[in-house]
Amino acid sequence: MRATSYTPRFEEPVKEHNIRKVDEYMTRNVITFSPDMNVYAAIQILLKNKIAGGPVLDGKGNMVGVLSENDCLRLLTLETYHNLPNHKVEHYMSTHVESILWNSSVVDAAEKFRAEGYRRLPVTKDGKLVGQISRRDCLRAISDEKNAQEKEL
Repeated sequence: MRATSYTPRFEEPVKEHNIRKVDEYMTRNVITFSPDMNVYAAIQILLKNKIAGGPVLDGKGNMVGVLSENDCLRLLTLETYHNLPNHKVEHYMSTHVESILWNSSVVDAAEKFRAEGYRRLPVTKDGKLVGQISRRDCLRAISDEKNAQEKEL
């Protein structure tokens, strides 16, 4: 049996004034990595903080990549499991970084999540990292909007 996705048809268009912005839901204290950090130390940070990844920033605070769990899995698939060499984050991070602007709507973020399959997106303002938004943050926006609508009734 094959599952299919369902796209509901809405009779009313989305009300622009109700759409929340990314900066209302993003995490501001983002765990980041540096390119020269040992990848094993980065894995320990991922595990300790129960996160799936984070932005990689150079010494000037510019985002140069993202390190994800998936990137780290390359250690198992490309290296000898019992003889793991000492590598830096820069050897494993993804350098194609998709981000979203701080003043974008959560709808824009949700569309990127659905279209691209990302779990989280770095949030930028004036080219600098200011936070990170996740799929779960967008779900909180849905919940908040539903609660606000119920209060209006």
